[in-house]
Amino acid sequence: IALALTDEEREVRLTAVRSLGRLRSAEGEALGVPQLIALAERAEDEMQIAVLLGLGETSDPRALPILRPLVRSGDPKAAVAAIDARGAFAEARRIDALIDGLSHPVAEVVKSAVRALGECHDGRVLAHLAVSLDHDAWDVRRLAADVLARYGDIATPPLRARLAVEDDPLVREAIGRALESMAGVHRSPVPTRGSY
Repeated sequence: IALALTDEEREVRLTAVRSLGRLRSAEGEALGVPQLIALAERAEDEMQIAVLLGLGETSDPRALPILRPLVRSGDPKAAVAAIDARGAFAEARRIDALIDGLSHPVAEVVKSAVRALGECHDGRVLAHLAVSLDHDAWDVRRLAADVLARYGDIATPPLRARLAVEDDPLVREAIGRALESMAGVHRSPVPTRGSY
């Protein structure tokens, strides 16, 4: 694998990086972590993303100090890859970095963090998702409303508060849909001509 990392073919190098993330000892220890950490410090572009995802596959705590700062980094692709890599870790270890992703300046990174936080069951998550309802980007607010709908009645106050001030019709629709699903209300389809 170490030799394949220096191959001139890009696809061979990417496959080698993926292999490092999956390589395990007989006891289940991730053997490729030191190589992946070394690669993370010098890799660029597509190779960096593969390295970050490989680190995520290891679920090794030594990868956390590499991944966490990248969630806040200026490069959106690296930040999204770091967020995706954090998904393989135990919930308690990944939540803080995912929360950091909510303050990234690029909306796509924030959306990735919102999606990942929506899969968590920690009580702190609800408050941070509620804050995402006030994000500048309408698509972040809409996604936050959709994710908050999963939390039930406890998410009703922040959704109602946002609905009172929301201007974007798509976000208003998402908030309304979230509130209806929590209340168990289902809209009947509009009758068509002759259906009555």
